[in-house]
Amino acid sequence: MRPVLLDLGGVELGSYGVSKLLAALAAGFLLARELGRRELDSGLAYPLTLAAGVGGFVGAKLYYLAEHADSLAAHDFGGSGFTWFGGLLGGGVAVLLVARAQEGHGHRQPRSGTRWRNSGQHDRDAARREEGYRARDDGGHDRAAEEEAAVHDDGWPAGAGRAG
Repeated sequence: MRPVLLDLGGVELGSYGVSKLLAALAAGFLLARELGRRELDSGLAYPLTLAAGVGGFVGAKLYYLAEHADSLAAHDFGGSGFTWFGGLLGGGVAVLLVARAQEGHGHRQPRSGTRWRNSGQHDRDAARREEGYRARDDGGHDRAAEEEAAVHDDGWPAGAGRAG
């Protein structure tokens, strides 16, 4: 591996930085594809990837500096000296901050025509009600209404396997 790929009049383009840039672009592409597959806003992929990358590097450097606070030298503030755990913490916090900031901008909701799946609820019957009809069995009984009515006083659906 060549440490310096190009020297542009005193500005060096290092292979480490290029590899991290390519990794971030690949992560953003894959995240956008996965968000689209899950019918969520794929436009969040690159802001989240950028936040993870920048937050990761800042967190890694700050954690390294905190670990070596008693013996810091000028070279510790340069391009070396990163701690992976600090990168994990910094990237995670940055992603959470960006996700929370985007939450009020409509990015959290699925695209139109989709809905959140809430495990523990009657998803099948809820989907049928959203489509404008009720599920009826052969005897003309409204199964969805019967299931909704079959809730115990403590809020547990009938047959939910609750204790006691």
